Amino acid sequence: MAEKKAFVTGGTGFVGFYVVKALVAGGLAVRALIRPSSSPSSIQRLKSLRVELVTGDLLEPDSYAPGLDGISYVFHCAGLHKIGIRDSKLLYRTNVEATRKLLEASSKRGVEQFVYTSSIKTIGLLPGQGPSDETVMYNMWEQDTDYGKTKYLAEELLLNSDSRVLIKILNPSTVIGSEDESLTPMMRIISDFLQRKIKFSINTSTGFVDAGDVGLAHFLALERAKPKQRYILNAVNWTMDELFALLSQYTHIPAPRFKVPYCLAYPVACVSLVMSRVTKDEPAVIPRSLNIARKMPSYNGKKAVVELGIQYRDVRLSLKEAVEWLQHHQKK
Repeated sequence: MAEKKAFVTGGTGFVGFYVVKALVAGGLAVRALIRPSSSPSSIQRLKSLRVELVTGDLLEPDSYAPGLDGISYVFHCAGLHKIGIRDSKLLYRTNVEATRKLLEASSKRGVEQFVYTSSIKTIGLLPGQGPSDETVMYNMWEQDTDYGKTKYLAEELLLNSDSRVLIKILNPSTVIGSEDESLTPMMRIISDFLQRKIKFSINTSTGFVDAGDVGLAHFLALERAKPKQRYILNAVNWTMDELFALLSQYTHIPAPRFKVPYCLAYPVACVSLVMSRVTKDEPAVIPRSLNIARKMPSYNGKKAVVELGIQYRDVRLSLKEAVEWLQHHQKK
């Protein structure tokens, strides 16, 4: 496997960087796609891993297609994750059309495997019936955000493709770890907690997984994942109260005492969405996010343990490291 080469999109992002690290540690030569607008710090992180860099735009296959020459494996980690964006067409082009174009280019260049970083958002929910596994089909179209819809559409595109490339799909839950420079939605929540901006919580839950485990799962998927099957990457399910209790334990900052009922949370979300369109900032919450949250999502990640061989790290340690990294980062 040491002679094989991998092409990674999204390597300047949080999850993509951990994927690159895992591939390099596994002995693969890595070629990472970066955008002309990628930050100098994210590029330097990749350079520190001694990977080859290719500049291009996922929406323009001609810009990156030569970089697929000699590549055995493509890891598609890039995507647009915005919940309040007004341009749903941009989300579709970035998350769906770009995926289709990359698969087509990969097939033309003789790529053997295409590993797609999907999302837990494409897994259906079973309110009151226990954690969802890979057999639960997406059932939130009418209530979901445009982000969730586009990840589902991209996944369906791959599952229904007749490409000769072997397609593997991984579905990480909320990824926790250090070095999250772009501040993913959960990292923004943690950051706000550290700055004592969070005054209340809502009754919800979700799954969590260590960033290093997500990176390793991508590497293991090459030999162990079955084509056109989904693999949930989820170590533990926590309520928001449990998350805030852990954050309070690590920081000695009091957890929010007040829990807002959904009948009040929805108007707040509407205001947040409207204000975001004035300030151009990402909204803290939008009404469609609450549609998912009130169903108390939880997930079963055992298939990845059995078939990929992942041994999930204690996410409490990952959370503690994320807090320490953020505290140091915010002091700069």
